[in-house]
Amino acid sequence: MAKKHNWNLKRLKKYADMVNGDVKKATKIYLLKQNYKTAIDTNPQLEKVLTELQLSEEEAIQIFSEYPAAKSIVLSDSDKKRKDLNTFCMRYSIDRQIMYETYRISYIYQKNLTDALNLIKTKKWSKKQRLASSLLCEKYGNGIEEYIIMQSLEGRETIERELKQNICSLEEAIAKTIIEENKSNLAPSYLEEIFYLIAIKIKAQEYISYEELEKLIEKHVQYYLLTGEEKEKTKTSLDRYLEYLYQYQLCDLACTKNEDRRAKKIKQYDFTDDDIIEAFFIREKLDKNSIFQKTSLSEKRRNALIYLVASWQWLKEDEKRKKTETLKEEEQYVLEILLTKIDDFTRSCDKSRLR
Repeated sequence: MAKKHNWNLKRLKKYADMVNGDVKKATKIYLLKQNYKTAIDTNPQLEKVLTELQLSEEEAIQIFSEYPAAKSIVLSDSDKKRKDLNTFCMRYSIDRQIMYETYRISYIYQKNLTDALNLIKTKKWSKKQRLASSLLCEKYGNGIEEYIIMQSLEGRETIERELKQNICSLEEAIAKTIIEENKSNLAPSYLEEIFYLIAIKIKAQEYISYEELEKLIEKHVQYYLLTGEEKEKTKTSLDRYLEYLYQYQLCDLACTKNEDRRAKKIKQYDFTDDDIIEAFFIREKLDKNSIFQKTSLSEKRRNALIYLVASWQWLKEDEKRKKTETLKEEEQYVLEILLTKIDDFTRSCDKSRLR
């Protein structure tokens, strides 16, 4: 039997107007809203929550009744038929935020029910700092903290704000950040939702090839009947998303001190020698004891030295000599230190890759 939909004809007509009367496309976009709501997970289906927490409905009522709602709400018989988390909490006067946060901690950070509830009860999950840094580091490695610092240094604080204000994954935070920063490119609005659905399928700790990305995009393009222009807009935003993920991966490698783990990261992210060098400079940029912090070099001269060191391996001996002669004494000193440090870093990476 075909699934019934509670059609809102006014809204469907609105979408039809947006897509020049294409009813088939308008219908798909109308149904996209439900897929998007499921993806952002703000009001998950009760079955999904209970499965994640490994509870029956009766057990959930018993456990979460210890956390009563501030006020009880009387539901109509038709409202009671809904099987989402919000309805369940209202029906049994349960604090919806407690149950939702417990579910999200379990879902994102793979914590069992007891550990998730303890995090909330011991106030490690405060309103000012909702996301405990220990959980972030546990899931994404120590590089996550450096990544957030780096984003802030570059004038982007949206990711940090999203992680603090909501219980979400890094992938979700980055996707929402791009939507916020890139609204003009993701117009009409349904492109935001399509972008988000694709983005959260691409994980921060995994490498995705260009071919795999193209297949993922094409699947959504065909299903939602996107035009060439809409495909390009979506792809542009996804390229930006991948750049954010790449910066995280560089931080992850830069902050990985164990050589065996470093080897795994290099393979995991399919990093080249150039990527390894870039990871090194990220570490230098964020290191409070970096040689850059001990000199009076301007940002322009600092960037010029970074470029010189990064390209050093490709220069001939006479080119190296000429480049060095143009540097001031302090710059020559920094160059020598950086070349030694980068040689140690890349050799340890090469050694680890051979194991």
